[in-house]
Amino acid sequence: MTAFADTFASFSPFATDTLDLPQPAKPRDALARARRLSPRERQTLACLLGGDGEKQVARSMGLSRHTVHAYVKSVYRHFQVDSRPALLAQFVSPAVRRALTGESSAEEREVACLCPT
Repeated sequence: MTAFADTFASFSPFATDTLDLPQPAKPRDALARARRLSPRERQTLACLLGGDGEKQVARSMGLSRHTVHAYVKSVYRHFQVDSRPALLAQFVSPAVRRALTGESSAEEREVACLCPT
């Protein structure tokens, strides 16, 4: 083999042992973290999970975009993520999908729900 081939021989597009991919938190962990949020942070999170952007959240909460941006950053810190897709991934699981379609137990529905009604 050439020096180049020797250097990259251990790399394979199919080798998963060399990848250090973070695993998303379990929904129970996400629910526990959501319960530790302030009421405004929880409201912001609910809007983000509903697909609203920061402008829409600000309008619906009667706040400035800058204040909402601060809440979003705080929510990201609580969940140890740096993007909206990473945040959403913490709430997606088979149990959550079953709860959303009505095919779940009461315990699974609690995991899927952020705040009591």
